[in-house]
Amino acid sequence: MKKAVLLYLMTGMFAVLLLTGCRGKSTVDDSIALIEQAIEKLEKKETDLTEEDWTAFSEEIREPLDVLKEALEENRVGAIKKIRIVVLAGKLITVAGKSGFSAVADETIKKLRELEKE
Repeated sequence: MKKAVLLYLMTGMFAVLLLTGCRGKSTVDDSIALIEQAIEKLEKKETDLTEEDWTAFSEEIREPLDVLKEALEENRVGAIKKIRIVVLAGKLITVAGKSGFSAVADETIKKLRELEKE
């Protein structure tokens, strides 16, 4: 009897370890992490972004965005991940908007000053 109970307990523990231990990060999680890192780089530079910075940024997030898009289209993510992706997109828009607005404002002021001199 003791051997049977011990065998059941060992089998149950093995099953739990197997189910929880083998579960790694998904490609969606990896993509979210990569995009978050790219956004953090943008936040650090804030207004000193050049065209090369934007090109590098777009190249850096192209593949992770494709993975997220595919996962959303195929409905492979749950509600929590969908919310996380939406929040990430909002953060991306906010950061890009701030730096983009600053660049546009700086260029506009520069052109106005040039016109003023003429």
